[in-house]
Amino acid sequence: MAGEDGAGHADPLTKPHPVIFLGGSAPVSARRAARLRIGFFPAVHDPELAEVYRRECEQVGFRGLVVLPNLPGFVHVSEDPERDWQRLAPYVVHDATTYSGWQTPEVRSEFAVSSGDLEGIRRSGVYEVVTPDECVALADRLGDLGTLTLHPLLAGMPPELGWESLDLFEREVLPRLDRRPVSPPAASPGSSRAGP
Repeated sequence: MAGEDGAGHADPLTKPHPVIFLGGSAPVSARRAARLRIGFFPAVHDPELAEVYRRECEQVGFRGLVVLPNLPGFVHVSEDPERDWQRLAPYVVHDATTYSGWQTPEVRSEFAVSSGDLEGIRRSGVYEVVTPDECVALADRLGDLGTLTLHPLLAGMPPELGWESLDLFEREVLPRLDRRPVSPPAASPGSSRAGP
């Protein structure tokens, strides 16, 4: 994945090391990420937090990268999504209700679900169980800096169930994503370069 700086120079995002992002839902998190000279991935889709990060990047002379979160927060790839929704139900419900219980006015997340029942959780869009074709379509909708978040051990789910998804993702989804052209990060909605 690569972008360009203002002068048109190539700027590989994965060299000399992978991109590291700091998360958070408060201005202090945004400023900390800039001071540490790493990317910022807010826990909420909040342009004001992104702006706090950009301003701090300017102050410290760092050309940072902020990526605002997008749904879903959990993706499980399956040949039979209806079957796997039922297999995943206890873990998804536990994860959603636990995460929701942590939310306060100061600590909030884009991925919190207010419903504690499986149907409400499914409708939220935070958790997705999809076929390989649906996963590729989801990646296309999310764009170049969208995230497909795989949690193969979500809330204590059996490793075998997580492995089925990872294996299917590797065989049926990843090769199709690797062939897609990648646009510069600045061209993606919800993300931007910051600082000089």
